[in-house]
Amino acid sequence: MARTVYVFGAGASAHLGVPVMGRFIDVADDLRRSTEVSHDAFELFFKLIQDRLPQLHAKSVVDLTNIESVFSLVEMGSLVGRLPGTPENEVGSARLATRRVLAETVEETCLFAVSQGQWQPSSPYLSIANQVELSNKSAPSSSIALITFNYDLGLDFALHWSNLVIDYGLDSQVQPGKVPLLKLHGSLNWTACDVCGLIRPLAFEQIFRLEGNRRLRAGTTRFPLRASRCLSNLGSHCSKSPIDREPALVPPSWNKTQYQQQFKQIWRHAAKELSEADDIRVIGYSLPQSDAFFRDLLALGLAGTSRLKSFTVIDPLADVAERFQTLLGPDARGRFRHYKDGFENYSKAVLNHSRRELSGGVEG
Repeated sequence: MARTVYVFGAGASAHLGVPVMGRFIDVADDLRRSTEVSHDAFELFFKLIQDRLPQLHAKSVVDLTNIESVFSLVEMGSLVGRLPGTPENEVGSARLATRRVLAETVEETCLFAVSQGQWQPSSPYLSIANQVELSNKSAPSSSIALITFNYDLGLDFALHWSNLVIDYGLDSQVQPGKVPLLKLHGSLNWTACDVCGLIRPLAFEQIFRLEGNRRLRAGTTRFPLRASRCLSNLGSHCSKSPIDREPALVPPSWNKTQYQQQFKQIWRHAAKELSEADDIRVIGYSLPQSDAFFRDLLALGLAGTSRLKSFTVIDPLADVAERFQTLLGPDARGRFRHYKDGFENYSKAVLNHSRRELSGGVEG
């Protein structure tokens, strides 16, 4: 049982350079001129949102400036076989292009510090890893679980760096001695078998071995870790079927029922961790009105028998805190706290301070 549960949203990875959803398409537009991205996918994606999808405005209202809306719309188009200006046999290509743009934009903007030819984890995420490590050493019953909506590998990398073994919650049981890292929307180092749908994660040892063959530019101080390009090295799975080379990602704001087969175990583990927590901390997640999924997940999780002692939202925006407050019932609302700052300052002011208390001393 994890007594403390952290929930991470897009704002948590902003310190690494990953754009929040409202800026995402503008950043992707800048990236399509780069030689590092899949040019054909980016061109098809922007042809879709600039020339084809605007036809929808004649009879409906859609937000084509927000990647969540576009991703969800294209997923629905793939499901029903219809997208404006797109032949039915090309709808699948549009879907793959959108997913590729999403994956590569996250990947190319998630920049890690590089020292002596090696990638380094970010300090805020490393603070979380240190919390996990110290909590497990001081009292295993007071362990920490991590739930994230983010596709990037910022948190994963910090845990790996700290020699903590990750349990992504892909099996029916969380493994003892491992750190639950439940990625509700998928991950850039996951892919799914085309036959059985099983999600397979690519281990960091493999990523670094494959990425280590790529020369870092001279003078580079921050560089992306391109895990999705290594997915094909997982090899075949069912019936010697070639492994899907696309990351296993779920649309951020849509009915996720079609992904139940692949993600059900992860969501079940997340609900269980929330139900057993006495301390919940939400970092950088804005709780958009469109996300009924997390609202329902949180409601069902909070219905557990554990006594909730604190519910903290770490976000500089007052309206984000208000959204969570209105979502909480009377018992939980009385335990609500709002830390009015971003993840970086929170990690310095709160996490590092509590780390010194747990370790029984002051760091030099």
